[in-house]
Amino acid sequence: MPKAHKAVSLNLIRLQSMEFYDPASLSGTRGIQLIPEATVSLQTTDNLYFQTDNTTRSNLIWFKPSVKAGWGDGLNYAWLAYQAQIKSVSQFKQDDYSDHQLQAIVKYDVHSKHKLKLLADLSSLHQERGIGLTERNYQLIDSPLNYLLTNLSSSYKYGAESAKAMLGIGLAYSKKQY
Repeated sequence: MPKAHKAVSLNLIRLQSMEFYDPASLSGTRGIQLIPEATVSLQTTDNLYFQTDNTTRSNLIWFKPSVKAGWGDGLNYAWLAYQAQIKSVSQFKQDDYSDHQLQAIVKYDVHSKHKLKLLADLSSLHQERGIGLTERNYQLIDSPLNYLLTNLSSSYKYGAESAKAMLGIGLAYSKKQY
């Protein structure tokens, strides 16, 4: 049975309540796992746009479902993960958005001296009004800015873990497109 954790925090401008349940993973044959997860968070804020001169009060709801599927044998692994984040603002529907992230990672040790790791991350995200490009003037845009974030990376290591030195090389690519 999943354990329930409840967290409530109170500070000057935010009241937040969150429910989180530890996921029960589904295990298949040969080390394959499927892990579903969901988080719901409720918050009240009087500074929706992160501006000191605008104390707009609003209720926020976040829903974050995700699923991870993977395989591992203790040394090598491969995982594919998807996560969504849906934000709803009670008074201002133009500030609602949903983010999506897809990530894949593979680690393969050919033998004790050759190790390879690959990572791919494709995300469709939003930058809220009042931060980032609209930090001092949230009124420049009518809704959160949508952007696409792409990250690809790879690494190769040569040498045993017990060696005095290892040789490694890595390549990475990152692109943020509004």
